[in-house]
Amino acid sequence: MKSLGATFEKHRRGIGMAATAIGAAVTGIAVLSIKSSLDQQVGIRQLDAALQNVNTSYDAQKATIEKVIAAQQNKTNFGDEEQRKALRELILVSGSYDDAMAALIPTMELAAGKEMDLSAAATLTARAISGEETALGRYGIQVEKGAGATAVLSAIMEKFGGQAEAAADPTTQLKNRMGDLMQVLGDALLPVIEKL
Repeated sequence: MKSLGATFEKHRRGIGMAATAIGAAVTGIAVLSIKSSLDQQVGIRQLDAALQNVNTSYDAQKATIEKVIAAQQNKTNFGDEEQRKALRELILVSGSYDDAMAALIPTMELAAGKEMDLSAAATLTARAISGEETALGRYGIQVEKGAGATAVLSAIMEKFGGQAEAAADPTTQLKNRMGDLMQVLGDALLPVIEKL
């Protein structure tokens, strides 16, 4: 009898520890999901502020922006938040939503081709389409002075087109998809947490 009681007690403690570990894991996932959701909201608000400075808004452009971002996330290493941040930078520096949208994909190609941070590539591209064509010279992209945004973007695509997709890493893409899943979970949990 004594050994049966000891065995039961040992299993009860093991089950209790497992339940505690599972509870901690669930709580950790919930916290990370909520943080991911909040981070995405901040990024969207910042993008919206940049868009409002050029006489439009995120709500007005959401369908177009998110369609482009989703398509690029599916075939490159660049996640949605990273792309929104780059688009914001392109808008802030170029002062044009249309130019920024046209430059988003070439910017990703440049970033992948030169293995540089997407935000840095966005700043560089935005400067180039805003009239500082020489900004791209050290990356092997030569355009005539006053060539315009279309010529600059064409030159980037001619030099680096296809690099973003070629550099796509399945592990990074999986990480981006998991990040999206965490955001969806966080979006669902946030109203509950706010009520509590």
